[in-house]
Amino acid sequence: MALTKFDICSRALIGLDRESISSFSDDSKEAEVASLLYEGVYHSELSSYQWNFATTTIEISREVATPTDTNWTYQFALPSDWLRTINVTDPNGNDIDYTERGGKVLANGERAFLLYQAIIVESSLPAYFVDSLQARLKAEFAEPLSGEGNVIDRAWGEYDRKVKAARKIDAQANPPVQLVSTRNSTWVRARNGW
Repeated sequence: MALTKFDICSRALIGLDRESISSFSDDSKEAEVASLLYEGVYHSELSSYQWNFATTTIEISREVATPTDTNWTYQFALPSDWLRTINVTDPNGNDIDYTERGGKVLANGERAFLLYQAIIVESSLPAYFVDSLQARLKAEFAEPLSGEGNVIDRAWGEYDRKVKAARKIDAQANPPVQLVSTRNSTWVRARNGW
């Protein structure tokens, strides 16, 4: 089942024994709080970790205009779904020096590839992230909707557990990285009678 932002908010609200919402314009305190907090919390949660499902690489478009900063030769437009930059590389995958200014990437190479966190539509979110996001929203909603310290503390404790679990699941999508080649390792060769 594809979830909407209203479904996600409603699940967080129900966890606080509050009424669910069908839109941010509902005439309720719950809808008012959700409409004020949702987007910021969602983007914060997406950018808080290098989630595999939200990480993508594209070649970014070089603009005709040149940077006003003379240390840089070219400027590139950030994509519309950009949330935060992880790295910029050349066409061969080598890291290049860059800076971000005014919503642009400035670099000296003619081509640039951007590794970045993208804003993902809610219906495409994996279940483990939705679970973590709901817990974060519940914690964020707890203070304005309940104001009770014990409710707020329990909600943040639940979020802490769920975000750790989500990050662990997401990290399993990364293949293991061999840090030392065992074939050429001096230690391994010595151990094998070299």
